[in-house]
Amino acid sequence: MALTNILPPLTSNVGAPPGKQQAAPAIHAFIGEARAYGDATIHNIAAQYNTTVNLGPDNADDRSYPWLMDVRQQKAPCFTGRQEHLESIRSIFWPNLASAPSQPQPSRPDRKKITIAGASGAGKTALALEYAYGHSTQYYAVFLLKTRTAAELAISASLSLRRIVERHQKRWAERWPSPPPGLCERVASELGMFDDPVADFEGLIKEATNTQHSVERFMAWLPSSLPWLLILDGFDDSTGFDIDDLLPKTGVGHVVVTTQNPDACATDRLIALPSSLGLNEGTVLLRDLAGEKAQCCREETGTYLTPRCQHIRDIVQSVGCLPILLDLVGAYLRTAKVVKFEDYLEPSSSIAESVEEVKNSYYVFTFEKAFEKLSPAAREVMQLCSLISNSDIPIQLLKGGIGVVDWMADNIALNAALAELHSLSLTSRDPKTSNLSIHSLLYGYAGTTISDRERSKMSRRVVEMVTATFDFSEDRSADEWMYERLIQPHISRCYDLLRSDIALSNDSLDVQTLKLAHQLARAYSQHGDLATAATLYEAAVGDSRPQAASNPTLVDMVNTYGVIRRLQGEPDQAEKLHVRAKMLLESTSSFVGPHAEDLKESKLLEVQQHLAAVLLDREQYREAKEKFDEVLERQLQRQKPGETSVASLKTRQQIGNVLQLMGRRTEAKEAFQAVREACETKYSDHHPMTLEAAHAVAAVLAEMGEYDDSLRELRVTLAKQEQYLGTSHYSTLDTLHSISSLYERQGLYDDALEETSKVVKTLEDIFGAAARKHPWMLVVRSGIADIQLRQGRYQDALKGYRDVYEDFMARGMTGNAWCTKTNVARVLRDMGQYDAALAECDKALGCLRQDPDVDPSFITVAEFCKGTILELQERPSEALVLYERVALEEEDSYGANHSETLKTKCSVYGATAKRGQPMDALVRPTSLKI
Repeated sequence: MALTNILPPLTSNVGAPPGKQQAAPAIHAFIGEARAYGDATIHNIAAQYNTTVNLGPDNADDRSYPWLMDVRQQKAPCFTGRQEHLESIRSIFWPNLASAPSQPQPSRPDRKKITIAGASGAGKTALALEYAYGHSTQYYAVFLLKTRTAAELAISASLSLRRIVERHQKRWAERWPSPPPGLCERVASELGMFDDPVADFEGLIKEATNTQHSVERFMAWLPSSLPWLLILDGFDDSTGFDIDDLLPKTGVGHVVVTTQNPDACATDRLIALPSSLGLNEGTVLLRDLAGEKAQCCREETGTYLTPRCQHIRDIVQSVGCLPILLDLVGAYLRTAKVVKFEDYLEPSSSIAESVEEVKNSYYVFTFEKAFEKLSPAAREVMQLCSLISNSDIPIQLLKGGIGVVDWMADNIALNAALAELHSLSLTSRDPKTSNLSIHSLLYGYAGTTISDRERSKMSRRVVEMVTATFDFSEDRSADEWMYERLIQPHISRCYDLLRSDIALSNDSLDVQTLKLAHQLARAYSQHGDLATAATLYEAAVGDSRPQAASNPTLVDMVNTYGVIRRLQGEPDQAEKLHVRAKMLLESTSSFVGPHAEDLKESKLLEVQQHLAAVLLDREQYREAKEKFDEVLERQLQRQKPGETSVASLKTRQQIGNVLQLMGRRTEAKEAFQAVREACETKYSDHHPMTLEAAHAVAAVLAEMGEYDDSLRELRVTLAKQEQYLGTSHYSTLDTLHSISSLYERQGLYDDALEETSKVVKTLEDIFGAAARKHPWMLVVRSGIADIQLRQGRYQDALKGYRDVYEDFMARGMTGNAWCTKTNVARVLRDMGQYDAALAECDKALGCLRQDPDVDPSFITVAEFCKGTILELQERPSEALVLYERVALEEEDSYGANHSETLKTKCSVYGATAKRGQPMDALVRPTSLKI
């Protein structure tokens, strides 16, 4: 048969956007099957599809399976017993194979799922790993994901995605001086990243490993036609997600779930693992684990009659034949200086009265023996970890203890302690990331070794370690952002520890505690979790807390807390906090050193800047601009020649915001562009300040009617914000909302509603019950009503606008309220209720004209709305006066040929014609100022 007659189609991925389909994994399966035709043929096929195929092996030289094995754990060095369970897994997954083959198999297996259930420490993971390593050549890819919690799963998937991209990068680097054109884009498409621009592998890794999307991207990558094995380790049905909802819908691949709950998920086959081995199996295992010290016992075959073998047998019985305990005992004996096995056994001081107590006594006895052997440094590492987590603890996090923990003077001291723990099998390390993990039973026991007196002190030490690894500098790298996102579960644990510590004290907090609270709160606010940051600040420096003497840390906390309250839509509370920060600054004498006064003035200018921002939120635009101008003038005076300070860039950005809200769009665009260029020069094109300025430029472009340019800018900005800040960060949401508004202006209402729903859901997650009346949500709700009006859903739009109007008025945001009143008039007009519409429009116009700070475009919109109502009431002369005024305003703002200006000129034509002056209608619009 000619090979060309059985070639599969080049693309698959049903449902992928047009033009974005990835190379069909079936091609690679076909190449694997076609090896029987000879190397030359395979080489020609690989060359033929070289420009299309990028998933899996590149050519005939990539023959060995697995293409990628990423389980991040070594197999048990002395796997013993469980042979019948191992055979069960093989026979279920590969019923037609007598044993594990050494070469890849052409068959494409149906989707099958096995659940291994058993008590903690029974060896579930060891069994799954033994199968994975023994049968790896049957699979194109093998993975192990931790699934104890949703957060743990996201991090685990993120690490595997990094390995996938690195594997692609490595194989091309080995063969070609540079990747072929479009390779990164093709790899991105495999991960379901159809819209995210990626320029190189570094950017691809950073975007792909975003934990917000890591699970879905990982599952999207799993081949639809090639065999893969996925181990989901430690699943608990209370974790809040369903395994079957996560897995790809294709019909291939093998899944192994390990769990303590046999009913945790649906399964094709349940393997119930006994908690203990048989006595003979346990004896063989411990003998092998003990190494040379049990050599003489190896000479016994079938009997265990020598004294040394009997002692091994006694030890196995003493720990209940439990695999995890045998592993610890074996490590202990292997590293012990004594040779006598009988020395390990000691009489237990407690008498167990139940089966559970017997099992617990085995654990405690063995754990105690292991801990007795530890040095003080290694013991403290275990205790510190017991207060953090039992999995995926980065070494970088533990290095935060250098200079914090007494004995941890440098990396050498830490590495020595970690090596000691590893030698005793108390910890395991991911061979790729070096992240530390501890078995859940050991993790729990380590926590019990901390006395009540030491727990508070050690909890504080953990928080100090973790926060010491944070970087809050303006030029922090993307890797540092990624690190903080990956350790979010550990940051949350620190939050719990510190909150408990703060709650125990009714007095003012010491400076060190304030610093720790400030560091944690900043980490949360930088990643968009304002609610948690506010809770921590309130507990540390809120009104209910007795106030400490003024010091720089307290000033920074109070001022930053004010910023967060403003972002949460509470300008009055924000103002109180900023005024309080100013008073603390003016009264403090804690700034010391040669630059004390300079630092103090810098802090005062920062407070003034935030007070100006409060005025901006209150729509007091003139006052806000005056204050910003004063602050900027002083900041520029303080700058060294050729220097661009962060503070001045932030102030220039705020001045651009004021200009935009005052309707001075050309000036605003120029201000934002200058800030963006300065930030790109000082930092990078993906720095948060650069992205904020880029978004501001796009927003002004939209207001100026340059929709295509605006949308292009917004999409690029959004992709970078999602990559570097996360999808729930407030800056990311702001850009997403701008895209939604732009879709609405372009008539893409379904797209607009889809994007808006994402914003609403995330705002509800962030602000909780307060979300509905948050200023940001009010703007979003008004946007939803805009879309409903365009769709002809008049009753929904009318109710939406009226509710938003009431909420704007309740917050004192009158400018936005009167704009919303204009929108109410628009709905009533379109419903044919002209008199009611005119009354609402007149009320809005009267109030807008009385406000000296209002954006002139608000008045223009209201005047145009009134003109349309008058025209519908057959009052064309009155409408014409308003249309001509609006057209002149729009020519000044947008230009004569702008779409908004031309639309208004058409209205001038229509009103003129209705007055019975058709010839004037042909001339009048062109006689306007051009």
